[in-house]
Amino acid sequence: MKIIVTIFVCVTASMATPVNVDSNIDWRVVGGSTATPHQFPFIVSLRTPYDSHNCGGSIIAKNYVITAAHCVSGYAPSYYTVVAGTNQLNATTPFRPFKSWAQNL
Repeated sequence: MKIIVTIFVCVTASMATPVNVDSNIDWRVVGGSTATPHQFPFIVSLRTPYDSHNCGGSIIAKNYVITAAHCVSGYAPSYYTVVAGTNQLNATTPFRPFKSWAQNL
């Protein structure tokens, strides 16, 4: 039985067609446009200690940001800083450190 399964897997794999990946893929939102400065003042960037953008979030109150759970899962709040007030992913100010977070609000 193992031989039959092995032969089946080999034959199936040999018939597979490679996927051609277009290197000219545009990763922007389809139909989107560049945001102007301060157009979306409620959007923030969650940054790693290396000042790398990790995830986005939205300001929902003076001291509260909402983001996807997978963005913060497994990390201490002090791992991230929040950058607000810019539409440039490489901007470094203004920023505020995370103090804590809650799950399943």
